[in-house]
Amino acid sequence: MKKILVAVLVVLLFSVSLKANALDSERKGHFRLGAFAPGLFIGNKNINTMMALGLEGEYFFMQNLSASFKIQEATDFKFGNPPHSVLTFVARARYIFDIGDSGDWAAYVQAGAGGGLIGSKQGCGDVSLPGGGFWYQWYKDWFIGLDSNLHILIRDPIAIAFDIMPAIRYQF
Repeated sequence: MKKILVAVLVVLLFSVSLKANALDSERKGHFRLGAFAPGLFIGNKNINTMMALGLEGEYFFMQNLSASFKIQEATDFKFGNPPHSVLTFVARARYIFDIGDSGDWAAYVQAGAGGGLIGSKQGCGDVSLPGGGFWYQWYKDWFIGLDSNLHILIRDPIAIAFDIMPAIRYQF
């Protein structure tokens, strides 16, 4: 009898935790803060392979549509030829595809535009098209995943760069 009672208690706790987890996957009207690092930033036109890190704020207008703003820094720690850093500021729109019924996994596509600074003096435009990634709901309001973008750095000459970075996000 004692084993049956314990089994019923475990099943009840498990079902309550599943329901709570399903409610936590609601995104509409919520904000997320994200941190990205260490990542890889690779470019052409004299932009070396660099280590990247970034911060992002995101707001969900709908369950599957959000707007975000990302600040990203890439540096080669003064190894190789200049420029030794790329700093970008990009506003993006993101569409999310939920994977499966649990709501734990999601993939997304994104596009955006902004500006940047190559080295310490050269300004540029940054068209980030396309981009994408995925996340896993690790714990209640915490998400881990991977983010990637193709950057068209508008300057003289135009450069193309690609970044890929692990991400951790907190939703509130």
